[in-house]
Amino acid sequence: MTLQQIRYFTTAAECGSITAAAKKLFVAQSSISEAVKEIEKTYGITAFTRQRRGVSLTRDGEDLMMELLSIQHHLEFLDEKYMLRQKRQEMLCVASQHHICGLDSFTAFMNKTGGSSYWIEFLECSTDKVLSNVENGVADLGILFYSCDLERQMERDLKNRHLSFHLLAEGMSHAYFSASHPLARQMDVSTEELMAYPFISYDRRTGGNGVYTDVVLFDKYQKVVTVEDRATAHAIMLGSRAFTVGSGFRSLLDPDQIQCKPIRDGKKIKIGWLCSQQKPLSENAKQYAALLAQEINARENG
Repeated sequence: MTLQQIRYFTTAAECGSITAAAKKLFVAQSSISEAVKEIEKTYGITAFTRQRRGVSLTRDGEDLMMELLSIQHHLEFLDEKYMLRQKRQEMLCVASQHHICGLDSFTAFMNKTGGSSYWIEFLECSTDKVLSNVENGVADLGILFYSCDLERQMERDLKNRHLSFHLLAEGMSHAYFSASHPLARQMDVSTEELMAYPFISYDRRTGGNGVYTDVVLFDKYQKVVTVEDRATAHAIMLGSRAFTVGSGFRSLLDPDQIQCKPIRDGKKIKIGWLCSQQKPLSENAKQYAALLAQEINARENG
């Protein structure tokens, strides 16, 4: 069964007429009829009741119609994603950890894009996923931070994946929690103070690897919540006294009710962007990297 046969079948069902379907698709009536008969033969059913004024779906036909529409819509989505987007002039994909710089630069890139059409993506994901997305060519570049204590391990990992790391900034790890949190009024916090509260991790779920980003001492924490997306983390923080850790950057995704405080005895971190050594950066990726550097400079000078 082909996508064309599926379209002929679903159009005949929607029009209630083989003739009307043929006119709509600019094909011969025989092509529609043959497609319908072939599908009926394949599944051993009678999908249509033929009448003088047209056709109507049988019970089996209605069930099959639902399945075929699902397949058709999915295949049309794949056409849009992997074929039509190649005709667009502007393309960019960025993979990023949570609670780090990059999103503001992404919106700046959107606003500067002058093409009539574009397909750009910002993927917030775990550390492993950032690395694999860039390694496998899903993303043009990635943005991440890691603990300086594990720099050699990160360097080996990047070398094995044929990735280059471009340093943007160095700093201290920060804690993120709600404005109503008991620690919210302090200028900074300590790991001992944080131990009393639930710790939200993006990387410590099943199959994840938190070695680079658990910049607080993970093993000390008895209350651990794992999530995959920032919106869930925010909802948990706003509804409880839970916290998470990050680079210290705030972005458009961080609501005013979420505060960010340095961890005074936390580990030092390095923040940067990475790309593949095996293919050159696109012009769009170069423009985005420049905007990213501007974002860092504005923060440090502001």
